[in-house]
Amino acid sequence: MITMRIEKLTQLQPDEEILEIVREDPLAHLMKIAMFILWVLAPFFLLYPLLQLGWVGLSVFTLFLFSAGWFGWCVFHRWSHTMFVITDRRIVDVDQKGLLRRVVSEIPLYRIDQVTYEIGGFFSTLFRLGVVVVTTAGQAADLEFRRVRQPARISALINDLRRVVQEEDYAPRT
Repeated sequence: MITMRIEKLTQLQPDEEILEIVREDPLAHLMKIAMFILWVLAPFFLLYPLLQLGWVGLSVFTLFLFSAGWFGWCVFHRWSHTMFVITDRRIVDVDQKGLLRRVVSEIPLYRIDQVTYEIGGFFSTLFRLGVVVVTTAGQAADLEFRRVRQPARISALINDLRRVVQEEDYAPRT
């Protein structure tokens, strides 16, 4: 089901194959996860005083749990719908900016000029998280994907694909 959504979202061309789907590492959202857990647990610590208030306390308890669930769902939705889709012909960058806002950018492999990655900071070095930047030839904007696990591997994969495309000359003739 998830693959079907991705194929629909990226509008795969005939005979195009998805090689890798890269998402932000969940460790990058550790603070949001901790906040969600605290938000869920807080009403249970206040359960007895809230129940003393009758239906008002029960309403507050329910509102706390509902809002925690909503927050958790929004964070998960944004994480699961933000991805870097690497195919054998192009790279598609899907950025879920909010609940109803999504930005989709794509670069054909033959237009890629340079691929770099950066790992900086203690936390990023410890967990091998980094930024992959795909620079394009021409006017197109560069693609940047943050908080990716093993950015060196992703960068090497894109560079290998770029070389294959250049050797096979997939670039359209103009």
